[in-house]
Formats: sequence, C-alpha cells, structure tokens
Amino acid sequence: MSAQNKKVVEDFIQALFTRGELEAVDEYLAPEFVDHNPTIPGQTGDRESMRSAGALFRAAFPDWRSTVEDLIAADDMVVERFTARGTHQGELMHIPATGRAVALSGINIFRLRDGKIVERWGSSTSSGSCSNWARPRRLSPASGSSRRLRSSPSRSPQGAVTGGAARPRCVPSSSSRASLTAPPTPVGVAMERPA
Repeated sequence: MSAQNKKVVEDFIQALFTRGELEAVDEYLAPEFVDHNPTIPGQTGDRESMRSAGALFRAAFPDWRSTVEDLIAADDMVVERFTARGTHQGELMHIPATGRAVALSGINIFRLRDGKIVERWGSSTSSGSCSNWARPRRLSPASGSSRRLRSSPSRSPQGAVTGGAARPRCVPSSSSRASLTAPPTPVGVAMERPA
C-alpha cells in the first residue's frame, strides 16, 4: 500500500506541476479532496483551487519543474520533500514577469484513500532572491545597462518587507538569503502588494 501511495503522489506532482496537465486533478484527487494550505490566498482548498494553482504556475512559470527529493510513506500518509524551479515569465498574483529564476523548497503531507489523494497539508520557502525577484528594473541613462531600482524598505508590523514595488512577503533569514514567512504554500509564493 505505501509503495502504491508514493507512486500516486509522485505521479500527481509531476503531472500537474512539472508537465502542467490540469486533468491530473481529476485523475489523482478524490472528489472530496481538502487542501488545508491552499496555494492561492482566499481559495477554498478544494480540487478546483488545486487546478487553479496548477494553471497559475504554468502561466507564470512555463518551465516550472518539481523535483521530489524524498518520499516517505506510512499507512495512508505520504510525506514529500521537494524543490521546484522555474523562470518568472508571466504575471503571478499581480506581479508582472521579471525573467528571474525562482526556486522553492517545501514539504507536503498527503493522505490517500482508495488510490486517491483526499487531503494535503504543505509548507514551502523560497531560496535565493525572494525579496528581489519581483523588483522592477530600469535602464541606467549613462551605461544603458539594467540596474535594480533602490528604495528604502521598511518593516510592516507583521515583519514583511515593504516599500518599492509589489514583491513577495519576505524577511531576512539567518543566512544572506530571504525566506517566505506566511502563508506557507506547497508550490506557491505568497505575494502582497504595498498599500
């Protein structure tokens, strides 16, 4: 049973997120599927919100690839540790394409029944330039080269970096990289627009 459940989870992830096959939702998710941590804020956490997440990421990252790093199964549960990568080539949650590479690492927990996924919990973090990948660029009048716009970021009461253009909600981590703080998502980037 555990080996079969691992195969269902891996096949689902590869079909929906790596190959962009939206019909994978119908094939692998039970009609009563519940996503306890929907990728898109405000979504209902059902099969259709998972389909929407797949479509959203395929449009924003046409080259999105999810690599399963570990799959651990026990009884009706499967835990997946993954790394996903893509190039931001389309709008994502009101942030226009930047052409930047984005990488997400995360953990998903799936519960299966009768060969179908019935529940999912997940959390992910962005590695690399989370706070920078959505910043706009401008041409330098002197050199014609592309340079990041500089603004003076500040912290909101929730700890999110604010100021400048709309960008992912990030805070510095112990390394020089940034990490997503909330809401955790399996393959999504939580975005906020400055007020």
